[in-house]
Amino acid sequence: MTLTSNNALNIDILGNKADNKEGLKAFLNAQKESQNYSVHTPTNIKVEKNEKGFKVTFVLHFEGDIKGMGLMNLSNITTWTLIEEDGALKLSDYTLAIL
Repeated sequence: MTLTSNNALNIDILGNKADNKEGLKAFLNAQKESQNYSVHTPTNIKVEKNEKGFKVTFVLHFEGDIKGMGLMNLSNITTWTLIEEDGALKLSDYTLAIL
């Protein structure tokens, strides 16, 4: 969380939106009690420069057990926008979409 940009965030994790690091942290803490999962190494990594900074896109495959839903296997596309701020790359936008 300490490397998060000082600018407003745009985070959308499966429809759960947050615009600040406190909101993201609260969402992640709420999820950790109901989910037990492992994730494979990212694949199909793509980096491109755009007007905001660097857009990083990759695919992740999860295998897990979610309380009330049972065992799940799913893949998602994760997209980050990294911006240069105070001499470092920091997270600006984060989107996760299920395949």
